Amino acid sequence: MHKPVLFKKGDQLFARVMEDESPVTVVLARFSMGFRSEIVILHQEREIALLDGIHELDEISQKFAMEELRNNYLIPRIRKINKAEVYLGNRYIHAETESGKRCFIVKNPFVSIRHIDPDGLLFRDTIGNMYYIDSMATMDKYSRKQLNKIQ
Repeated sequence: MHKPVLFKKGDQLFARVMEDESPVTVVLARFSMGFRSEIVILHQEREIALLDGIHELDEISQKFAMEELRNNYLIPRIRKINKAEVYLGNRYIHAETESGKRCFIVKNPFVSIRHIDPDGLLFRDTIGNMYYIDSMATMDKYSRKQLNKIQ
């Protein structure tokens, strides 16, 4: 199977597979696994390609695919944990994200905190919002200490 090549015409995303060009959208096949999971490239709700991840695309197509995913899904990246605590079994997290400061509650860390990639985390709060950390190694020491309190 030929891998699609993504490109833009104006604001519309297109995919080229062999000689065929079609307007497309990029969606997550497994939303709960975050941006690094399987993706589906769709043309009018018809699957053009199912890929193990964005990494299967060429570098320029990866950029367009990530831009499309960020437009379709709001999953803020956590940059810093200011405070994390456990109270009555709930985890209260005060964080700085790429979208500003956020406070959210996680009830069950075994269900609502997922490990992704080698050392990333994906959080689902009590109302269904999602947040992620690309890599624990890139977090500051204080943030890692706060996260250790709630896992």
